[in-house]
Amino acid sequence: MKIGTFKTTKEIRVFQFTENAHYIDEDAFCKAFSHGDVVQAWKKGMYEHRGTIHANSIDDAFAIGNIEQELIQPVEGKRPCYSLSVGNILETDGIFYICKPIGWQKFNLAMTMGE
Repeated sequence: MKIGTFKTTKEIRVFQFTENAHYIDEDAFCKAFSHGDVVQAWKKGMYEHRGTIHANSIDDAFAIGNIEQELIQPVEGKRPCYSLSVGNILETDGIFYICKPIGWQKFNLAMTMGE
């Protein structure tokens, strides 16, 4: 089965940059936004849960996030999601997926420990 494909519809949480992420650490922001290298940005709290999508795969969630944004359930008190792109993080069942320039990469929270 392809990465991020599920047998049933899943609740997929969308993590995007906080409103002031680029002020926190411009270098970490640029690495995440242009290359999908999110570890430093995640560690610095530059992401927030902005919405939830119900879908059968990460690819379907990506399509909904770009074509049918009205289907994204917003998080109360947070800005609505903008279109999904490189550097965004999707999560379901405790598994995180980073949107890379081409495709997806599983994101292990242990990558953020240490240093």
